[in-house]
Amino acid sequence: MIFIKNNMWILAEYQESDPLSSFEKKIECLKDWLPKSAVVGYVSDRPPVEYLFTVYTLVPVLVEVKEYSYPPYFVKDTGKDYDFLIENTHQDRFNENNYSVVIDCGNGVRLYKKRD
Repeated sequence: MIFIKNNMWILAEYQESDPLSSFEKKIECLKDWLPKSAVVGYVSDRPPVEYLFTVYTLVPVLVEVKEYSYPPYFVKDTGKDYDFLIENTHQDRFNENNYSVVIDCGNGVRLYKKRD
């Protein structure tokens, strides 16, 4: 039941009648920076539906959860290394020295690339 309530909250956050279209605009800037057939990590503290929207919006890119924290759901850092990471958070939380910011889309969405 919490999952449904949280997803209803996120749907109410978008002003338009089509929340997916609103979300697509939020992460649109990532598309030009990602390779077409990449596997990328995802770090978030946003409701679960935003992960699903991200996966859908960025097809054919494969998006895997690296670290997730949205009560009651938690995924501790999986330890897997990715060439690219997407951060979708309320505040800048991702602090890894071996990644650098590629683009900050605003609204808590950032793309990181692994340093060589």
